[in-house]
Amino acid sequence: MCSPIKLKHNQYGYISWCSECNNINIAFHTILFSLNTSQFENFSSILNNDVNNTEKCNQNTEKSFLYNTDSLNVNIILNYIELVQLAELVADSLLLYRSLQLIKEISQNI
Repeated sequence: MCSPIKLKHNQYGYISWCSECNNINIAFHTILFSLNTSQFENFSSILNNDVNNTEKCNQNTEKSFLYNTDSLNVNIILNYIELVQLAELVADSLLLYRSLQLIKEISQNI
């Protein structure tokens, strides 16, 4: 049975990780989806790339950032503000996830 560890929580959502099944759950606004750890790292890179490569003139409230999911006919669409919110939530969670992985690895080698 899963025992998720909450990596990050804020007013926009939360991200948790289950060390048993190694899945990451992302709840953001009204969206809830799961990724494996590899997908999570890739998703973080994609979000950061989009934030860093968006020109200031395109930073409006129009929903113009589309992300596919593994679910058939289910996509995530965000405006720039939501993109930044999600990217920050994911980046903070990824740092904590990597830290927990290092601690786990070190404890197994003791």
